[in-house]
Amino acid sequence: MRLKILLPVFLAISIASTSAVQAQKLSTNMDALIKRLDGFKEEVEQLRTKWNIPGLAVGIVTDSLVVWSKGFGVRNIKTEEPVTKETLFGIGSITKSFTAAGLGILNDQDKIEWDTPIREYISSFKMYDHFSTEETTTTDLLTHRTGLPRHDMLWYATDYSREDIARRLRYLKPTASFRTKYQYSNVMYIMAGYLSGQVSESSWEEVTLEQIIKPLNLTHTILSTSRIQDMKNYARPYKGTPDTTIETSLYHFAAASPAGGIHSSVSDMNTWLQLFLNDGNYRGAQIIDSTTVAELTQPRIFTGYPPSFVENYGSSSFYAFGWTVITHRGNRLLIHTGNIDGYLSLVGMLPDQEVGWVILANKHSDPNPVHSIIMFELMDRILDKDTPDWNQKITNLINWSPEKNNTSQTKPTKSGKHSSPPPSHSLEDYIGTYTHPGYGTFDVTMEGDNLVAHFGTINSTLYHKKYDLFQFSYMMVGNEKTMNAQFKMDMNGDIVEVAVPMELAEPIVFTRE
Repeated sequence: MRLKILLPVFLAISIASTSAVQAQKLSTNMDALIKRLDGFKEEVEQLRTKWNIPGLAVGIVTDSLVVWSKGFGVRNIKTEEPVTKETLFGIGSITKSFTAAGLGILNDQDKIEWDTPIREYISSFKMYDHFSTEETTTTDLLTHRTGLPRHDMLWYATDYSREDIARRLRYLKPTASFRTKYQYSNVMYIMAGYLSGQVSESSWEEVTLEQIIKPLNLTHTILSTSRIQDMKNYARPYKGTPDTTIETSLYHFAAASPAGGIHSSVSDMNTWLQLFLNDGNYRGAQIIDSTTVAELTQPRIFTGYPPSFVENYGSSSFYAFGWTVITHRGNRLLIHTGNIDGYLSLVGMLPDQEVGWVILANKHSDPNPVHSIIMFELMDRILDKDTPDWNQKITNLINWSPEKNNTSQTKPTKSGKHSSPPPSHSLEDYIGTYTHPGYGTFDVTMEGDNLVAHFGTINSTLYHKKYDLFQFSYMMVGNEKTMNAQFKMDMNGDIVEVAVPMELAEPIVFTRE
């Protein structure tokens, strides 16, 4: 195997050195951890009840031992079946660490190099501008630094394939200069999954299954939502507020699976964490090269400053490959959260203490800080520190009440029954097919007396607001949201475009065919 050279990042060295000093003062043996966790089970159950979460699963591991692997509450409200350590939950964006690790294994096999341009592996790869096209590397995909914003509607509301999305990248305008700014992008992880399939002459699914799932014996982990209902022990997804709980539909990942499509259990996620705590080794087998594990968890790009209420965090946060790197009480901390329709998840590690944890919940709501509260309480127990009342601290920050947080929106009055300025044309004049080379088609039809918008899986009435501004509703991560559609005229007064803020940074303009 060729020699790998880790980048000499001073910050990473200084963080690791500080953590190592702290780690010498800590004991992570089983007896000490169990003593520190006394009463924690009851605390987790109280938090689950307070925040109205149907089911939770919590795992805690050291490099060699499973300290905790517990279920709380129910996986199905109707049947009241309990959550167990084998219950499957959607882990959302924690999937990104699997995608990055799969590419790391391909790197170990000399099938990719982190800093070789993607064009050398996929000749058709093309970004919006020539420089990004020629220079974008695997490192850029995995660290959210290509200059592209989220563009989540491109995958969430469509059935485009990974190849389709890779081809459409050339039409997505960046909102930051290349490699200058962190902008979280699921689309780039879809591209990373596509890359892993191309260089292995297979698919992201096959790479993840053959290189990770099978070698680690993850028997309660699946890569396709279509398979979850064949599993007897899975957590039904729910949405709502701290006061309401409603069952929602499973989001069926396809192209976007490398960004967030894995469903797993707390028992399997414990194994996943131990793989990293053991430098890529699992029961004597080196699944990922130890230097590659170091590369996967190395800080790469500044992401921002921690919230002010977390005074024990470090002064800044960085993104690695599928992990966020920060410090807590002077100790190196790796974390990542995940959320998708009906699920909320969090994994974390204090690698210098060789301790990790996973928190899985089957309710995605706003607000729902339960996973963060559990993590802060747990870290302080692990580090044997006096802990504030994190539940009270975060509750005060959120200051939740139904009246203050009523996010429901009244739909605008239908066209013809309003007092706002009327549209500039008859409704029939807006009917047509509008296209964007990246996003595809935005069709407008007439059903009865109403205009209807069609984009991907969205089929929604266009309610008139004023002039040529309309509004439609759509579902995103289990919740109903609204979006404007602004129609525009040419110099002859004909409707020729519709601008839709699919990407908040800059509306996507669809041109009439």
